Amino acid sequence: MKNKIFLTLMLFGFYFLSFSQRGKDGSYTAATQNNVVNTYTYLTADASAGATTITVNNNSMTGGVFGTPLAAGDLLLIIQMQGVDISVETYTVTSWGGTYTIPTGYTDWWNHIEKWGAVTNYNNAGKFEQVEVQGVSGGNTISLQCGLKNNYTASGHVQIVRVPRFTDLTVSGGVNSIIPVTWNGQVGGVVAIEVENDITINSGSSISASGYGFRGGQLDPNGNYGDPNQPNNVTYLGTYDPQEGSEKGEGIYGYHAEYDAIYSRYGISGAANGGGGAGYTNCGGGGGSNIGTGTYTGNGVPQGYVSVWNLENPPIGGVSSPGGGRGGYAISDNDMNELTLGPRQTAWGGDARKTNGGRGGHPLTYDPSRIFFGGGGGSGDQDTDEGGAGGRGGGLVYITCYGNILGSGKIEVNGAAGQNSNPTNGAPSFSKPRRGVDGAGGGGAGGWIRIENINPLPSTITLEAKGGKGGDQQLSYLSPFAPDEASGPGGGGTGGAIAFTSGSPIQDVSGGMNGVTNSSHVSNFPPNGATAGATGTSSLSTPVYDLTVTDTTICSGNSVTLSVTVTGTLPAGSSVNWYTQQFGGASIATGTSFTTPSLTSTITYYVGVCPGTFRIPITVTVVPSPNLVITNPSAVCSPGTVDLTAPAVTAGSDAGTLTYWTDATATTPLANPNAVSTSGTYYIQLDIGGGCTSIQPVTVTINPQPTVVATNNGPICSGQTLTLNETGGQAVSW
Repeated sequence: MKNKIFLTLMLFGFYFLSFSQRGKDGSYTAATQNNVVNTYTYLTADASAGATTITVNNNSMTGGVFGTPLAAGDLLLIIQMQGVDISVETYTVTSWGGTYTIPTGYTDWWNHIEKWGAVTNYNNAGKFEQVEVQGVSGGNTISLQCGLKNNYTASGHVQIVRVPRFTDLTVSGGVNSIIPVTWNGQVGGVVAIEVENDITINSGSSISASGYGFRGGQLDPNGNYGDPNQPNNVTYLGTYDPQEGSEKGEGIYGYHAEYDAIYSRYGISGAANGGGGAGYTNCGGGGGSNIGTGTYTGNGVPQGYVSVWNLENPPIGGVSSPGGGRGGYAISDNDMNELTLGPRQTAWGGDARKTNGGRGGHPLTYDPSRIFFGGGGGSGDQDTDEGGAGGRGGGLVYITCYGNILGSGKIEVNGAAGQNSNPTNGAPSFSKPRRGVDGAGGGGAGGWIRIENINPLPSTITLEAKGGKGGDQQLSYLSPFAPDEASGPGGGGTGGAIAFTSGSPIQDVSGGMNGVTNSSHVSNFPPNGATAGATGTSSLSTPVYDLTVTDTTICSGNSVTLSVTVTGTLPAGSSVNWYTQQFGGASIATGTSFTTPSLTSTITYYVGVCPGTFRIPITVTVVPSPNLVITNPSAVCSPGTVDLTAPAVTAGSDAGTLTYWTDATATTPLANPNAVSTSGTYYIQLDIGGGCTSIQPVTVTINPQPTVVATNNGPICSGQTLTLNETGGQAVSW
């Protein structure tokens, strides 16, 4: 009974320990819309690879599904959002007294629109990793189980996301069942979840970070009037002056503060993966971008109308550029034949229908050690407060699942559509007889889905990282006699990126379509210069690993070799380490096996990987040597036999398995221990599990039958006596 109680307590302790890391936050069901499961903070000091502490704005990190402060065993995702270098240098127009920017090394900048804003050094932007918390101190320090893999630069907006460690997850609340908070320049835009067992996403339900990524360019109230008699003018690529262009979309270079620092919040070129702002007058904004390959021109993907696109100089019909779509043409007042008369012609009036739409964001180079939000779309240009802002890019969904992902729901990180002109759908009036006469916003790019899954994804799950549609120029008039015009729709955003370990999910990384105009002046060419975003990238690979161990039982005073099975692929440069404590402490051994010292009491070891996110407990139960009590059986007379399996022989012993042997080393089994017919010393062994045994001798006595030797005497006469003798030497009875 004592042993049974001890074992029960040991198992209870193991159960508690085994769920104190992965699965520590229990099971969760998102049965309604718009559940935020994460909470966020950000790095306030640079962190170097190998560091085991980080300094953050607030290390409490309550919120989301977390009702208690950050503690040992919690999981974090670290990701640097921005911080690249781009091709840009200042350029001063002395006669105007203005400072503008041009591509580095290109004074003839109007011939190299596509060079402005190209990434020249990624630095630490996009670097990411998941880490396990060892503990917290003060209000700003977090200690980590393993040293960091990467360097992080705090000025690059490094956000720290607290990741729930669910046992099981059910998503059943409809569209947007789980969402992040909106990216605000420091934190947000990320859904990150770890699940020990299964994730079930029901049909019609989704985990979504669509439109939660990098911000689109915002509308500014200042516009400039073009000149149809200067049809070859190119508006500035990067400028501090809102009259010279519209706001660029946010990307991995930065947003307002970073653009202002280089005099470039406005202008038609894309900054990294952010879409370019529309040029004046009333051009459309460019679409945001994510990763891609190919030769970038900034002109996006022209859809159909090859002969019309070829009226441009140079012609772009049938020529696709990676990255975001380009915004549509500048304003035209005259109704010409768009099928034969190309842009940049004085006859169009207005601003000569110039090709000064915002350029699409640059395609980023794929690197498996980096992940990115979708770039925001550039703003449309407005001069009558009727323009459309740029759409937000898609955010990030990062899922680690050690079980199965089930169901027929969706995970999505789509870019948001650019705003239409007249975004509030205001009705025309006597004071404002024409509505929607300005340029529309560019679409945001698709974000990033990253799934680390032990078991293959099913073909019923849908993964979407689509680019956002460019905004439309929505014209409406108080009367049919108001003069018509045509302005620029927005360019479409690029499709995003989808990465997972294995499986065959449905994937959609299509680029966002360009916007269109409903102007009667260009009814045969509704894109009016706006192009679609390029297709994104799907079926990228993500490594994942898991560790499996088996508890064991040994006898006191023995040692045992423990082993761990590795499933999947360990992180590059990592090692399997053994510890005597769950959090912190120095490694006592490395490798997939570890031989313990001689043990006299039960102990739990922990095995994990550094860099890694968890330690697995493995318990060695140490039991005392078994108590084996032997009572020699009574002697019997031949041809009788002795039953060594009789309960009386081992009465008072511990429970376990008894075996019978002819030798003390238990190498030769005793045949028929229930019917021993030969005197001698035999051995009984008690095994209580875990290789814990005791062996004791037992004596069997089989006495031979007595021999009586008697001699017949006589005969004698009646009345005489006779002595009878037994000569065999036995004690006999007469």
